[in-house]
Amino acid sequence: MYEPILTFLQEVFRLMYTILTEDIQTFAPDAYDVLTILSSSLVGVGLAISLTSFLIAETDATVTMVENKSVVGILKLLLKLGIVFYLVTHSVEGILLPAFSMVRLLIAQMFSAVGMGPDSDYLQALTGYFDASAANPFEWSLSTMFSFNIYTLIFSIAAVISGVVLLLTVIGRFLKIYVYMCYAPVALAFFSGGPNISRYGQNYLTNMLSVVAEGLTISVCIIFFQAIVRDAALMQRVEELFSFLGEMAKPGLVVLFLGSLGAMIKGADTLTHRLLGFS
Repeated sequence: MYEPILTFLQEVFRLMYTILTEDIQTFAPDAYDVLTILSSSLVGVGLAISLTSFLIAETDATVTMVENKSVVGILKLLLKLGIVFYLVTHSVEGILLPAFSMVRLLIAQMFSAVGMGPDSDYLQALTGYFDASAANPFEWSLSTMFSFNIYTLIFSIAAVISGVVLLLTVIGRFLKIYVYMCYAPVALAFFSGGPNISRYGQNYLTNMLSVVAEGLTISVCIIFFQAIVRDAALMQRVEELFSFLGEMAKPGLVVLFLGSLGAMIKGADTLTHRLLGFS
């Protein structure tokens, strides 16, 4: 009787795997188009900010170098401005998206190392967790349906809510990464200024790194979740602990594990900041 719910949860985990490991051009081409359009529209603003910041910070130094005929110093300033211009104009497609592709490749390798892939049965341990001694774990009669209808309804609602929260949380975390990317042309433009101005660009890179690290933390949480539910001995001990729930012990444990995973994923930002020391 729980087969539709377990199938739903299985698809939720597969979709999360896709979001964590595939390029945005592959699984959401429309979102990629929006990203490129928004970032491209801010390139002009970024160039203006970079030039203004450069003039404010380096005008006096430039005049002094010209008066002293310091060719090397002038070339260094022009090189700095040229690098910032390159960062502004190629920040998304030339730098951030390729760098994030390497992170997604790392996540895919982490999943692969523990035997998980796009076609894996992520809930295999839980699927066989219901009436495992029966020939057909999902075989039920009309009287059984009416006898446990209220319990099935409670479990179904709790499982669906847990699955939806998991999926929306993962989507939201990765949307944050692409929202950060949209503002890259403006944020990186501040590197052309002095120390007081360039710190805005440094703050942007720090926050960007912390958001990407959250994606890695989410992946690790899912991998550990799989390791726990695959441990038959551990699951047996937990089942014995909750045996007082009777027929609802096993469905209740599924919801408990999903709720624990959801809490870890929702707290991935706090966990990542504490681990890496981000403010």
